[in-house]
Amino acid sequence: MGLLDKLKNALFEEEYVEVEEKPKTKESNKVRAKDLIKDKLKEEIEKNILAQKEMDAENKYIDALLEAVSKNVEVDIPEEMVEEEVDRLMGRFEEQIKMQGISLELYYQFTKSDEKALRSQMEKEAFKNVLYRLMLEEISKSEKMEVTEEEADKEALQ
Repeated sequence: MGLLDKLKNALFEEEYVEVEEKPKTKESNKVRAKDLIKDKLKEEIEKNILAQKEMDAENKYIDALLEAVSKNVEVDIPEEMVEEEVDRLMGRFEEQIKMQGISLELYYQFTKSDEKALRSQMEKEAFKNVLYRLMLEEISKSEKMEVTEEEADKEALQ
């Protein structure tokens, strides 16, 4: 036996194990199918959780950068811009609680608050959102950064 034959045998040598095969039934096929579906679903969930954790980490990093930069920025933000952002946040909040089967009125009853109190709570976040948006727009202008519609669509899908 030559060297080439020895290599072929080493690479393609198979080990056979005798297994007693049970007769396959519809029930065992259903169980195997369910197991395959569970495994695939588990794999998909784990992949989504990992992607969400990566996105959360990236968002925290970006927020930390924006917060650090914002400490060195002086800007007069028109009150109307902040109010528009509060309106947007209020609308988003209302949609979120509606998905949970709660109306704003019911939320106000549970929290013993009203629209004025909720809007007041959102003002700080609204101001920060507007400030960060203005900062990013200014950085984009000064660095001559442009995003094509195709790039924006691609990023939105991720």
